[in-house]
Amino acid sequence: MTNLISIIVPIYNTEAFLAKTIESVLAQTYANWELLLIDDGSTDSSSFICEEFAKEDKRTSYYYKTNGGQASARNLGIQKSKGDWIAFLDADDLWLPQKLEHQLKEIDSSQADFLYGLGYYYYPEKENKLERYDWITSERTGESFFQTLYTSCAVNTNTVLVKKRCWTK
Repeated sequence: MTNLISIIVPIYNTEAFLAKTIESVLAQTYANWELLLIDDGSTDSSSFICEEFAKEDKRTSYYYKTNGGQASARNLGIQKSKGDWIAFLDADDLWLPQKLEHQLKEIDSSQADFLYGLGYYYYPEKENKLERYDWITSERTGESFFQTLYTSCAVNTNTVLVKKRCWTK
């Protein structure tokens, strides 16, 4: 297995944050990824930013669609993806450099099809402090896992890594 990770970024008028978001993907210590920038009808300069990054790195693709919301942008990204794994990143969020590397190590050790983890709030005004999200954590399988998803917002989308075949099933 190649462990190609398709990273899907839905974008809508996020010019103020977008370059740093993309740079956080480019800085990943795990390099076998494709970045799918899905512009959901932005009216600011987000399209220009995406096009410039797509020119600079062949792993990056840019797609424009009429506005339909984050879910429709993510769905288009899943359709266009070529990877064995799907990861999501919002256009105004950042990843730490070893995010993908750490997740793949965890997946290798547990043989999971779906993995998510803790996220952090970033407070630059508090001396660049990171504070953990307060999420439900532990290993869950089968009905227990789906019961958690049904009753709470336990999964931070930006931490998800899921086998693409789970989407196609």
